[in-house]
Amino acid sequence: MPMDLEILIPTHHLCRIVDLAVEKMDPALLVSLYPGGGRPAYHPKMMLKVILYAYANRIYSSRQIAKQLKENIYFMWLSGHQTPDFRTINRFRSERMKDDHMKNGQLKPGYNVQIGTEDQFITGFSVHQRAGDTGCFIPHLEQLAAYGRPLPKRVIADSAYGSEENYAYCEKQKITALIKYNTWDREQTKAWAKEIGRIEHMT
Repeated sequence: MPMDLEILIPTHHLCRIVDLAVEKMDPALLVSLYPGGGRPAYHPKMMLKVILYAYANRIYSSRQIAKQLKENIYFMWLSGHQTPDFRTINRFRSERMKDDHMKNGQLKPGYNVQIGTEDQFITGFSVHQRAGDTGCFIPHLEQLAAYGRPLPKRVIADSAYGSEENYAYCEKQKITALIKYNTWDREQTKAWAKEIGRIEHMT
């Protein structure tokens, strides 16, 4: 019999957050993945949990996801020991994601899990049908407010969240935004300084 992985998964582990987030989603969103009717070989909830958890760990290759399902206890727990192959994973997510123009099994993410923490405790999570983090910032905070949770007084995030819209939102909500703009790291390099055609250098 398969080992009971439940006892090995920490109470506040990310995979449990993903599991809970998908369970709370509107089932109609998943039914739309199978417009032809019939019963899919693998439950769409399970497939979505696995893919979301993979993306949260920056694993995008369908072959790598299939490998994790056989080797990683967190993936095994989310899938209930089921092991869809890479073709099945690709077929499922291609209904919701951008085309694989390179034909290498690395479709761009169509779902995005956002998790807020404070002192290492999870304060909230949200699931978005967007590939990039920038556009998830405001909807994530607004979802916190919708559930009656106070907005943070200070936000620390990486440059993927840096945008004029997000800065303006934080200013309006009186949130101190410790977020680098998206070109900050590049501007610290010598290569940036040599790009004389940039408008910033035309002084």
